Order: sequence, then C-alpha cells, then structure tokens
Amino acid sequence: MFSRRRLSMFLRLTATALAAPLITVGRSPISVQVVIGDNCLSGFGPGRQEVIATLRTPGGDLRGRFQSASDRFGLWGGCFEPNEPATFINGGDLLRLLSAITPGT
Repeated sequence: MFSRRRLSMFLRLTATALAAPLITVGRSPISVQVVIGDNCLSGFGPGRQEVIATLRTPGGDLRGRFQSASDRFGLWGGCFEPNEPATFINGGDLLRLLSAITPGT
C-alpha cells in the first residue's frame, strides 16, 4: 500500500504530466523568409493571426516595425518603411516576430 507521501508525489507527477501537453498546445511556430538588403518579410504561421515584426540594430536601436495579419492558410507578409534605406535588413540586425489571435476572428 502507498504511503501518504508516495501517493501525494504520484498524484503531483501525474497532474504535471497531464497538464504539460495543454501548456504547449498554445504555441505555434512561425516561419519567416528574410532577404538581406531588402525591407520586406514573408512567412507562414497560424491562420488568422496578427503578426508584429520589429527590426533593431545590433545595438538594440529601433529601425522599423510593421503589423500584418495571416490569411486563413497562415500566409503573411509585410514591409518596413518602403523605399527607406534605413529599414533595409542587414546582417547582424535583430528581428523579432510576435503572433497573436486577431480580435474579431
């Protein structure tokens, strides 16, 4: 027969094991296509979600930001300030992508 301590540990481990898949289900990967010297990005991710891209210099200074939304198939794309050389993507730049469910969908 299980002691109270062993039973308690068994129940906590079982609850953790059952909860782990639920915690990771919410995360979906985003792919991105980056061309050095261009200021546009495109990619694939979850459908009908907002995508926010932020471009920073290697030192962390903000160079550009845009918002886009993926279509129902997950395709998305956008450009940092068109025709503005300061927002062209260079080697060493920091690119951050965030994805969230678009309100109203």
